[in-house]
Amino acid sequence: VLDGGDARLARLLGEGGQGSVSLVQYMPNGRLYALKTIPKCSVDNEVAPFIFQEQAILKELAVARSRFFPRLRGSFEDSRNYYLMTVRASPGISSLLVLTSWQDFCPGGNLKLKLNDYGGSFEPARAKMYTAQLVRPLLTAFSFCEAD
Repeated sequence: VLDGGDARLARLLGEGGQGSVSLVQYMPNGRLYALKTIPKCSVDNEVAPFIFQEQAILKELAVARSRFFPRLRGSFEDSRNYYLMTVRASPGISSLLVLTSWQDFCPGGNLKLKLNDYGGSFEPARAKMYTAQLVRPLLTAFSFCEAD
């Protein structure tokens, strides 16, 4: 059973419409995870179904064990927040294909930052590589949806 005392905050990774995502170290095993924190005070009847839907989708993706999607390590709540913790992406998988809203911790930045590093455009070979990294997970997601 997970609880907030099991994780040590390393740094804030980002903030979004539903909450914040932090890099945490899970103390029992020392590994790094991404932890999405959703303040309960910001959850109304309109938003609540989306939070629980996200949790359900992450659980299903964890069972599917696709290397393109984060694996839910656990979810828990306290009196102030809901939490979703995902495992780090598999080694060798580019951080560019993981969407920030899915709270996976993948070092290396994101596509926008990489594009800025290259002066706003990629040479064709690099563009092809990043495009493939974006398309492959989408194909996996579509096949996953068709199975249901």
